[in-house]
Amino acid sequence: MKYFLKVRQKLGFTLVEILVYISIFVMVSAGAIGFLFSLDDLFVQYKLKQDLLASGTTIMERILLEVREANTLVLADSVIESASAGAITLDKGYETVEILKNGNNLELYRDNNFESVINSAEVEVLGSTFYRYEQNGVELIRVRLNLRSSEESQTEDWTITGGAIIRGSYETN
Repeated sequence: MKYFLKVRQKLGFTLVEILVYISIFVMVSAGAIGFLFSLDDLFVQYKLKQDLLASGTTIMERILLEVREANTLVLADSVIESASAGAITLDKGYETVEILKNGNNLELYRDNNFESVINSAEVEVLGSTFYRYEQNGVELIRVRLNLRSSEESQTEDWTITGGAIIRGSYETN
């Protein structure tokens, strides 16, 4: 038995084949573009978190250093346990240091003279709260900072806490 094979010469793709190829290409392209946009969003989120971590750590260490070097806390000039407008005034014996929230910044003053803004330009300080605890004559200052970093349409918030003992309170005991 002989089989007759029809040999068909192919001159190109059919319309159906072209439409299938184009639809597959469009779906793969849309997925790749979506993936690239999600990578961009992840990169922005990572950058915001890095800004918060770096600036938050620097702010907290600076505040706690000033607390550790202080002899006493000036209660009359400090705003303790106020979530929106915390301020702390420390007496070091040779100078007075004040840290206060002004707008979206934390500012440092020495002897009533402005020295610097503690936070970086990328980070806003939403709130600064200072708590004072005293036990057996030793004063502990606890600090809570609410920070925000924004870029494009993304925002990251972070709350950081820390504490330090006022040097003058334990040296006299």
